[in-house]
Amino acid sequence: MTVPVMFRGPDLEHLYHMPHMWLKDLAGNVPGFSLEGFLASPPRDHHILQVYIGSSGETGIDFSYSPLYRLRLGGSIEPDSTSFQEVKSGSLRGEWDIFSTYISRLWLGPEYTFGVGDDGAGLRAFAELTLGRKEMYLSWHLRPELLRFSHSLGVKLTPSLSLQLKDFSRLGFGYRF
Repeated sequence: MTVPVMFRGPDLEHLYHMPHMWLKDLAGNVPGFSLEGFLASPPRDHHILQVYIGSSGETGIDFSYSPLYRLRLGGSIEPDSTSFQEVKSGSLRGEWDIFSTYISRLWLGPEYTFGVGDDGAGLRAFAELTLGRKEMYLSWHLRPELLRFSHSLGVKLTPSLSLQLKDFSRLGFGYRF
């Protein structure tokens, strides 16, 4: 990859005759410039905790834990809204980031769901799209006998806190740390 050199000054006068240069050579030709750490991956992704409440009182909690970059483990539970002592439904999952851009990510991995007539293992695809303070999440849950789709829309209130609308029926907060 070549890049135009659009800097001026006495430290770069020796490069003025060059119309372009290889990006990998830039660090060696400019004193004090280093690419060290520029292409390095972060040690992990954000952990995420989401809490929802619906119009008829049903609640939900979703947690994602990232031990490594591009890997997340997580689960969700929906307690019984009458007693809060029993779990109505839930899921456990593992996800790998298989495609990333500056504004989007696509995660894919196995998921096991349990609850009222919804037990079974399957595949989950999860897409994230972030445009400034606006966020959109889409997820697909695929099993041989079932295809389920869910979506969330969100607005970032702070860099780590967002207000979210899940499936147009639940309002909640998401916290990234």
